[in-house]
Amino acid sequence: MNTKFPKNSRLLFFFNTFLGEYGILLDWNFLFKCDYWRSETIEKYTHSFSNGRSSLSRRNFYGTPIVHVNHLVKKFDPDTIAVNDVTFDLCENQITPLLGPNGSGKTTIFNCLIGMDKQTSDQIIIENEDGISFDTPTNIGMLRKSMIYCPQHVILFDLLTIKKQIEFYATARDLRKNKEQIAYDILQLVNLQSSKDLYCNSLCLPSSGLDPSNRRLLWDWLRSMKKGRTLLLTTHFMEESDALSDRIMIIANGNIKADGTSVRLKEQYGSVINKRNNCRTNDIKRELR
Repeated sequence: MNTKFPKNSRLLFFFNTFLGEYGILLDWNFLFKCDYWRSETIEKYTHSFSNGRSSLSRRNFYGTPIVHVNHLVKKFDPDTIAVNDVTFDLCENQITPLLGPNGSGKTTIFNCLIGMDKQTSDQIIIENEDGISFDTPTNIGMLRKSMIYCPQHVILFDLLTIKKQIEFYATARDLRKNKEQIAYDILQLVNLQSSKDLYCNSLCLPSSGLDPSNRRLLWDWLRSMKKGRTLLLTTHFMEESDALSDRIMIIANGNIKADGTSVRLKEQYGSVINKRNNCRTNDIKRELR
């Protein structure tokens, strides 16, 4: 039988629709699999990680881990290794800044954690709000119910007011019935009650762009939010990292170079020097020696 697709337009549209740039790609035939149409249940997912909670219930130097990254590798092609054999735990009730220059692998690690990129090898295991551990490649849909992610780029709607924007996100997380109370509480926490009817395009979002008073207010809010949660953040602002962190991870060239509390890292490595782009590193080394 000779079957023809006129101009291949429909076939191309199908692949352009489902093979987007965001998220882990499904198999091309996902529509024809029973798992796609079956309701999500706990029983469906637990088989993928047979040890359950036990793997994450151990205590380490920092506390009880909720997120376990084990020998993570992410290659975009054979010659481009964005993350190379990275291992770390993230613990409950803690804030962990991930520090590193542009291109060091920070964004790739975040994208693997939230299921935007699929790791090339090894495992990421996360405990959900019910205390059950799942691996990200197989169970990211369930794990996302226990995640909140704030990207580097602005994701606010310019023509929504600040109050309406918070209510929108509350609705998106299936909290429509409590959206007004949630908006009120958050506006109180960040001291924006008087600005609730301003449009979102009037906000200054990066913490480095805030004045010292509001930056401290933001830090206090983040510290108040860590109870019962696990927070991972990236920043180029060393004072911010020092003020917020329970521990600090430093990454460069896709590898974790240092991991410890601020005090421990200062004792181990000494002071940090920030240099301008046009500064000659060899001159600094010669002066220090």
